[in-house]
Amino acid sequence: MKKYICICNKNFNTITSLTGHRPRCKIYLQYKKSILTKKFLEDNLIAKNYTANHISLLLEEQGIHFTAGSIINEAKKYGIKTKTISESKLNKLTKEKYENTCLEKYGIKNTFQCETTKNTLREKYGEEINNVSQLTFVVKKIKEKTIEWYSDPENMKKAKERVNTPEAKKNKIEAMNRPEVRKNNSEKQKKHYNSLSEVEKNNHILKRFKSSAKPINKSETIVLNLLNQIFPKEWKYTGDLSLMINGKNPDFVNKNNNKIIELYGDYWHRNDNPQDRIDIFKPFGYDTLVIRECELKDINKVIKKIIKFNNKENKLK
Repeated sequence: MKKYICICNKNFNTITSLTGHRPRCKIYLQYKKSILTKKFLEDNLIAKNYTANHISLLLEEQGIHFTAGSIINEAKKYGIKTKTISESKLNKLTKEKYENTCLEKYGIKNTFQCETTKNTLREKYGEEINNVSQLTFVVKKIKEKTIEWYSDPENMKKAKERVNTPEAKKNKIEAMNRPEVRKNNSEKQKKHYNSLSEVEKNNHILKRFKSSAKPINKSETIVLNLLNQIFPKEWKYTGDLSLMINGKNPDFVNKNNNKIIELYGDYWHRNDNPQDRIDIFKPFGYDTLVIRECELKDINKVIKKIIKFNNKENKLK
Protein backbone atom coordinates (compact mmCIF):
# COMPACT_ATOMS: atom_id res chain seq x y z
CA MET A 1 0.00 0.00 0.00
CA LYS A 2 1.23 3.48 -0.93
CA LYS A 3 2.26 5.62 2.03
CA TYR A 4 1.91 9.40 2.16
CA ILE A 5 4.69 11.07 4.15
CA CYS A 6 4.60 14.52 5.74
CA ILE A 7 7.77 16.60 5.99
CA CYS A 8 7.77 15.76 9.72
CA ASN A 9 8.29 12.08 8.64
CA LYS A 10 4.85 10.87 9.81
CA ASN A 11 3.23 8.27 7.49
CA PHE A 12 -0.39 8.23 6.36
CA ASN A 13 -2.41 5.67 4.39
CA THR A 14 -4.48 8.21 2.44
CA ILE A 15 -3.88 11.65 0.95
CA THR A 16 -6.95 12.86 2.88
CA SER A 17 -5.30 11.96 6.17
CA LEU A 18 -2.12 13.76 5.16
CA THR A 19 -4.07 16.84 4.10
CA GLY A 20 -5.93 16.85 7.41
CA HIS A 21 -2.66 16.58 9.35
CA ARG A 22 -0.75 19.41 7.67
CA PRO A 23 -2.68 22.41 9.16
CA ARG A 24 -1.78 21.09 12.65
CA CYS A 25 1.84 20.16 11.86
CA LYS A 26 4.19 22.89 13.16
CA ILE A 27 7.13 21.59 11.11
CA TYR A 28 5.08 21.63 7.89
CA LEU A 29 3.66 25.10 8.62
CA GLN A 30 7.14 26.47 9.33
CA TYR A 31 8.44 24.89 6.11
CA LYS A 32 5.52 26.30 4.13
CA LYS A 33 6.10 29.76 5.57
CA SER A 34 9.81 29.62 4.64
CA ILE A 35 8.99 28.79 1.00
CA LEU A 36 5.83 30.80 0.36
CA THR A 37 7.17 34.10 1.64
CA LYS A 38 5.52 37.42 0.89
CA LYS A 39 8.36 38.37 -1.47
CA PHE A 40 8.15 35.02 -3.32
CA LEU A 41 4.38 35.36 -3.80
CA GLU A 42 4.62 39.02 -4.89
CA ASP A 43 7.38 38.19 -7.39
CA ASN A 44 5.44 35.32 -8.95
CA LEU A 45 1.78 36.35 -8.63
CA ILE A 46 2.19 40.08 -9.30
CA ALA A 47 5.51 40.78 -11.03
CA LYS A 48 5.62 37.63 -13.21
CA ASN A 49 1.81 37.41 -13.43
CA TYR A 50 1.82 33.64 -12.78
CA THR A 51 -1.28 31.73 -11.67
CA ALA A 52 -1.29 29.73 -8.42
CA ASN A 53 -1.49 26.52 -10.45
CA HIS A 54 1.55 27.51 -12.52
CA ILE A 55 3.57 28.28 -9.35
CA SER A 56 2.53 24.88 -7.97
CA LEU A 57 3.87 23.17 -11.12
CA LEU A 58 7.15 25.13 -11.00
CA LEU A 59 7.68 24.09 -7.36
CA GLU A 60 6.79 20.49 -8.25
CA GLU A 61 9.68 20.45 -10.72
CA GLN A 62 11.99 21.31 -7.79
CA GLY A 63 10.54 18.53 -5.62
CA ILE A 64 8.48 20.94 -3.50
CA HIS A 65 4.80 19.95 -3.16
CA PHE A 66 2.24 22.69 -2.61
CA THR A 67 -1.24 22.69 -4.09
CA ALA A 68 -2.65 25.74 -5.89
CA GLY A 69 -5.19 26.04 -3.07
CA SER A 70 -2.51 26.28 -0.38
CA ILE A 71 -0.68 28.95 -2.42
CA ILE A 72 -3.91 30.96 -2.76
CA ASN A 73 -4.60 30.69 1.00
CA GLU A 74 -1.08 31.87 1.82
CA ALA A 75 -1.41 34.80 -0.62
CA LYS A 76 -4.66 35.88 1.08
CA LYS A 77 -2.83 36.13 4.41
CA TYR A 78 -0.54 38.75 2.86
CA GLY A 79 -3.39 40.52 1.08
CA ILE A 80 -2.10 39.47 -2.36
CA LYS A 81 -4.84 39.10 -4.97
CA THR A 82 -4.76 35.90 -7.01
CA LYS A 83 -6.33 35.36 -10.42
CA THR A 84 -9.88 34.07 -10.88
CA ILE A 85 -10.51 31.08 -13.17
CA SER A 86 -11.62 33.45 -15.96
CA GLU A 87 -8.48 35.57 -15.56
CA SER A 88 -6.30 32.45 -15.44
CA LYS A 89 -7.67 31.33 -18.81
CA LEU A 90 -6.37 34.56 -20.35
CA ASN A 91 -2.87 33.90 -19.02
CA LYS A 92 -0.40 33.14 -21.81
CA LEU A 93 1.40 30.43 -19.82
CA THR A 94 -1.92 28.70 -19.03
CA LYS A 95 -2.86 28.74 -22.72
CA GLU A 96 0.53 27.36 -23.74
CA LYS A 97 0.31 24.57 -21.16
CA TYR A 98 -3.21 23.66 -22.33
CA GLU A 99 -2.11 23.64 -25.98
CA ASN A 100 1.00 21.55 -25.22
CA THR A 101 -1.08 19.01 -23.26
CA CYS A 102 -3.55 18.74 -26.16
CA LEU A 103 -0.69 18.35 -28.64
CA GLU A 104 0.86 15.55 -26.57
CA LYS A 105 -2.42 13.68 -26.10
CA TYR A 106 -4.30 14.35 -29.35
CA GLY A 107 -1.84 16.00 -31.75
CA ILE A 108 -3.96 19.18 -31.87
CA LYS A 109 -4.02 22.46 -29.93
CA ASN A 110 -7.66 22.30 -28.81
CA THR A 111 -9.83 19.35 -27.72
CA PHE A 112 -12.74 20.79 -29.73
CA GLN A 113 -10.66 20.11 -32.85
CA CYS A 114 -10.37 16.43 -31.88
CA GLU A 115 -12.04 14.12 -34.41
CA THR A 116 -13.52 12.01 -31.59
CA THR A 117 -15.27 15.09 -30.20
CA LYS A 118 -16.55 16.05 -33.65
CA ASN A 119 -17.84 12.51 -34.36
CA THR A 120 -19.68 12.43 -31.02
CA LEU A 121 -21.37 15.74 -31.82
CA ARG A 122 -22.32 14.60 -35.34
CA GLU A 123 -23.79 11.33 -34.06
CA LYS A 124 -25.84 13.14 -31.44
CA TYR A 125 -26.93 16.28 -33.32
CA GLY A 126 -26.37 15.73 -37.06
CA GLU A 127 -23.72 15.71 -39.81
CA GLU A 128 -23.41 19.50 -40.04
CA ILE A 129 -22.40 19.99 -36.40
CA ASN A 130 -18.67 20.42 -35.71
CA ASN A 131 -18.92 22.54 -32.57
CA VAL A 132 -21.44 22.85 -29.71
CA SER A 133 -21.65 26.60 -30.40
CA GLN A 134 -23.47 25.74 -33.65
CA LEU A 135 -26.41 24.25 -31.75
CA THR A 136 -29.46 26.53 -31.61
CA PHE A 137 -30.38 25.74 -28.01
CA VAL A 138 -26.76 26.34 -26.91
CA VAL A 139 -26.66 29.73 -28.67
CA LYS A 140 -30.00 30.64 -27.06
CA LYS A 141 -28.82 29.55 -23.60
CA ILE A 142 -25.53 31.47 -23.92
CA LYS A 143 -27.43 34.59 -25.02
CA GLU A 144 -29.85 34.34 -22.07
CA LYS A 145 -27.05 33.79 -19.55
CA THR A 146 -24.99 36.63 -21.02
CA ILE A 147 -27.90 39.09 -20.85
CA GLU A 148 -28.66 37.98 -17.29
CA TRP A 149 -25.03 38.35 -16.19
CA TYR A 150 -24.46 41.77 -17.80
CA SER A 151 -27.74 43.14 -16.42
CA ASP A 152 -26.01 43.26 -13.03
CA PRO A 153 -24.12 46.63 -12.82
CA GLU A 154 -21.45 45.05 -10.65
CA ASN A 155 -20.74 42.36 -13.26
CA MET A 156 -20.65 44.98 -16.00
CA LYS A 157 -18.08 46.94 -14.01
CA LYS A 158 -15.96 43.82 -13.51
CA ALA A 159 -16.13 42.99 -17.23
CA LYS A 160 -15.00 46.49 -18.23
CA GLU A 161 -12.12 46.35 -15.77
CA ARG A 162 -11.08 42.91 -17.06
CA VAL A 163 -11.06 43.80 -20.77
CA ASN A 164 -9.23 47.07 -20.14
CA THR A 165 -6.21 45.49 -18.45
CA PRO A 166 -2.95 45.68 -20.46
CA GLU A 167 -2.73 41.88 -20.50
CA ALA A 168 -6.28 41.47 -21.88
CA LYS A 169 -5.61 44.04 -24.60
CA LYS A 170 -2.33 42.34 -25.49
CA ASN A 171 -4.02 38.91 -25.65
CA LYS A 172 -6.76 40.30 -27.87
CA ILE A 173 -4.25 41.79 -30.32
CA GLU A 174 -2.28 38.52 -30.39
CA ALA A 175 -5.47 36.52 -31.01
CA MET A 176 -6.68 38.84 -33.78
CA ASN A 177 -3.29 38.71 -35.50
CA ARG A 178 -3.15 34.92 -35.72
CA PRO A 179 -3.04 33.90 -39.42
CA GLU A 180 -6.01 31.53 -39.10
CA VAL A 181 -8.12 34.19 -37.33
CA ARG A 182 -7.24 36.89 -39.88
CA LYS A 183 -8.06 34.54 -42.75
CA ASN A 184 -11.38 33.49 -41.18
CA ASN A 185 -12.41 37.11 -40.47
CA SER A 186 -11.44 38.17 -43.99
CA GLU A 187 -13.55 35.41 -45.56
CA LYS A 188 -16.55 36.30 -43.35
CA GLN A 189 -16.30 40.00 -44.25
CA LYS A 190 -16.01 39.25 -47.99
CA LYS A 191 -19.00 36.89 -47.85
CA HIS A 192 -21.08 39.49 -46.00
CA TYR A 193 -20.02 42.36 -48.31
CA ASN A 194 -20.76 40.37 -51.49
CA SER A 195 -24.26 39.55 -50.22
CA LEU A 196 -25.14 43.28 -50.01
CA SER A 197 -26.87 45.35 -52.70
CA GLU A 198 -25.04 48.32 -54.24
CA VAL A 199 -26.88 50.75 -51.95
CA GLU A 200 -26.08 48.64 -48.88
CA LYS A 201 -22.43 48.40 -49.96
CA ASN A 202 -22.19 52.19 -50.15
CA ASN A 203 -23.85 52.54 -46.73
CA HIS A 204 -21.46 49.93 -45.33
CA ILE A 205 -18.44 51.87 -46.60
CA LEU A 206 -19.90 55.13 -45.30
CA LYS A 207 -20.41 53.63 -41.84
CA ARG A 208 -16.83 52.35 -41.67
CA PHE A 209 -15.12 55.49 -42.91
CA LYS A 210 -17.41 58.26 -41.67
CA SER A 211 -15.25 58.75 -38.59
CA SER A 212 -12.17 59.36 -40.78
CA ALA A 213 -13.86 62.17 -42.75
CA LYS A 214 -11.79 65.36 -42.93
CA PRO A 215 -13.16 68.93 -42.90
CA ILE A 216 -13.39 70.77 -46.21
CA ASN A 217 -9.99 72.13 -47.27
CA LYS A 218 -9.03 75.52 -48.72
CA SER A 219 -9.19 74.51 -52.41
CA GLU A 220 -12.54 72.74 -51.97
CA THR A 221 -13.90 75.84 -50.22
CA ILE A 222 -12.96 77.96 -53.26
CA VAL A 223 -14.80 75.62 -55.65
CA LEU A 224 -17.85 75.38 -53.33
CA ASN A 225 -18.08 79.20 -53.12
CA LEU A 226 -17.92 79.43 -56.93
CA LEU A 227 -20.69 76.84 -57.31
CA ASN A 228 -22.92 78.65 -54.77
CA GLN A 229 -22.42 81.97 -56.56
CA ILE A 230 -23.08 80.64 -60.08
CA PHE A 231 -25.74 78.00 -59.26
CA PRO A 232 -27.25 78.79 -55.82
CA LYS A 233 -28.57 75.78 -53.88
CA GLU A 234 -27.87 73.37 -56.78
CA TRP A 235 -24.51 71.90 -55.83
CA LYS A 236 -23.68 70.15 -52.57
CA TYR A 237 -20.31 69.37 -51.03
CA THR A 238 -20.15 65.58 -50.39
CA GLY A 239 -16.40 65.16 -49.85
CA ASP A 240 -17.17 64.62 -46.15
CA LEU A 241 -18.15 61.00 -46.96
CA SER A 242 -21.86 61.90 -46.88
CA LEU A 243 -22.23 60.14 -50.25
CA MET A 244 -20.58 57.05 -51.74
CA ILE A 245 -21.01 55.95 -55.35
CA ASN A 246 -19.47 52.71 -56.57
CA GLY A 247 -17.14 52.67 -53.60
CA LYS A 248 -15.88 56.24 -54.20
CA ASN A 249 -16.64 59.52 -52.48
CA PRO A 250 -17.32 62.40 -54.93
CA ASP A 251 -16.42 65.97 -53.92
CA PHE A 252 -19.41 67.91 -55.32
CA VAL A 253 -22.78 66.61 -56.59
CA ASN A 254 -25.71 68.21 -58.41
CA LYS A 255 -28.67 65.87 -57.91
CA ASN A 256 -30.86 67.91 -60.28
CA ASN A 257 -28.91 66.81 -63.35
CA ASN A 258 -26.82 63.92 -61.96
CA LYS A 259 -23.49 65.69 -62.31
CA ILE A 260 -20.31 65.40 -60.27
CA ILE A 261 -17.29 67.66 -59.95
CA GLU A 262 -14.07 66.13 -58.62
CA LEU A 263 -11.22 68.33 -57.39
CA TYR A 264 -7.84 66.65 -57.85
CA GLY A 265 -5.18 67.92 -55.46
CA ASP A 266 -1.76 68.50 -57.04
CA TYR A 267 -0.02 66.16 -54.59
CA TRP A 268 -2.37 63.24 -53.91
CA HIS A 269 -3.77 63.00 -57.43
CA ARG A 270 -0.68 64.01 -59.41
CA ASN A 271 -0.47 60.60 -61.14
CA ASP A 272 -4.21 59.91 -61.43
CA ASN A 273 -5.99 59.73 -64.76
CA PRO A 274 -9.26 61.76 -64.62
CA GLN A 275 -10.91 59.30 -67.02
CA ASP A 276 -10.69 56.57 -64.37
CA ARG A 277 -12.94 58.56 -62.02
CA ILE A 278 -15.31 59.46 -64.89
CA ASP A 279 -15.67 55.75 -65.73
CA ILE A 280 -16.37 54.85 -62.07
CA PHE A 281 -19.42 57.14 -61.83
CA LYS A 282 -20.65 56.67 -65.41
CA PRO A 283 -22.52 53.33 -64.87
CA PHE A 284 -24.63 55.07 -62.21
CA GLY A 285 -25.82 57.81 -64.58
CA TYR A 286 -23.43 60.52 -63.42
CA ASP A 287 -21.55 62.85 -65.75
CA THR A 288 -18.23 63.90 -64.18
CA LEU A 289 -15.93 66.90 -64.49
CA VAL A 290 -12.44 66.74 -63.00
CA ILE A 291 -10.75 70.02 -62.02
CA ARG A 292 -7.11 70.01 -60.99
CA GLU A 293 -5.99 72.18 -58.07
CA CYS A 294 -3.46 74.04 -60.22
CA GLU A 295 -6.31 75.28 -62.49
CA LEU A 296 -7.63 77.42 -59.61
CA LYS A 297 -4.85 79.91 -60.38
CA ASP A 298 -7.08 81.08 -63.25
CA ILE A 299 -10.53 81.43 -61.61
CA ASN A 300 -12.24 82.86 -64.73
CA LYS A 301 -11.21 79.84 -66.76
CA VAL A 302 -12.54 77.50 -64.04
CA ILE A 303 -15.87 79.41 -63.92
CA LYS A 304 -16.34 79.04 -67.69
CA LYS A 305 -15.49 75.35 -67.46
CA ILE A 306 -18.05 74.76 -64.67
CA ILE A 307 -20.83 76.73 -66.47
CA LYS A 308 -20.26 74.81 -69.70
CA PHE A 309 -20.27 71.46 -67.85
CA ASN A 310 -23.37 72.26 -65.76
CA ASN A 311 -25.43 73.47 -68.72
CA LYS A 312 -24.45 70.56 -70.94
CA GLU A 313 -27.16 67.92 -71.28
CA ASN A 314 -26.46 64.75 -69.33
CA LYS A 315 -27.11 61.88 -71.74
CA LEU A 316 -26.33 59.31 -69.05
CA LYS A 317 -29.51 60.03 -67.05
